[in-house]
Amino acid sequence: MNKGGKRFLVGHICGKNIYGENFEVYTKDYYAARDRQDILRRVREVKATIDPFLRWMHEVSESRIFALYEEFSHQINERMGWLWSDLEWHTNKAGGLLDGFQLPKTLFDGFTDPHANFKKTAAEIGKLGLLVVGKMELERDVKVTLANMQMQLRILEEALDQLKEVEDFFQPGCLSAVCNSANLRDNPKRRRYEAGLLAITCHRDKGSSTIRMPKDYKLPDRAPIVAFRAALAGLP
Repeated sequence: MNKGGKRFLVGHICGKNIYGENFEVYTKDYYAARDRQDILRRVREVKATIDPFLRWMHEVSESRIFALYEEFSHQINERMGWLWSDLEWHTNKAGGLLDGFQLPKTLFDGFTDPHANFKKTAAEIGKLGLLVVGKMELERDVKVTLANMQMQLRILEEALDQLKEVEDFFQPGCLSAVCNSANLRDNPKRRRYEAGLLAITCHRDKGSSTIRMPKDYKLPDRAPIVAFRAALAGLP
């Protein structure tokens, strides 16, 4: 107790009977303050998990990898239009099979946009991150929100899978299958396609055109996604 500027020990019975203090109120306030501090500590831990991942998503979204993906799509569409149309048809109309070979899933479908998909999903994860923090501060259940974040992470990985399809296309097996198929079937101007080292060349009467694997095409490291997913699994 603090009486007249002096502190002294007193039990709850004497405190109530002699000094008229309600120790139950003190106890309730103490536990409420303690629980609030525990909640704030957990919120800080959650933010320390979410904030670095949000920065990573922003860095990836601003990187050159998406521009290089678009550059490849533009080049093959402009320089090898017949081949692009043929691969697009097999992607959308033949289950992605080209004479029995499985083409990259979305690379030639004509509508997939990895950059738009990545940015949209990153924004959704950012919203869910704010929602998790807000719910924890209000002592609400966050299990459903965390489950939604895990689902969005899978969608984010699909966008990275779409970026990887450029690398898959320039693998020897894929280039060989594409060139062999195009050369065996009649094409309007009797072009001849040749697979090279991370390159495909179209030979015409008036010359040749080559498309190479984009220089510095480096896929984003997925380790932050793995670490973030593990961190989410450990949250309440």
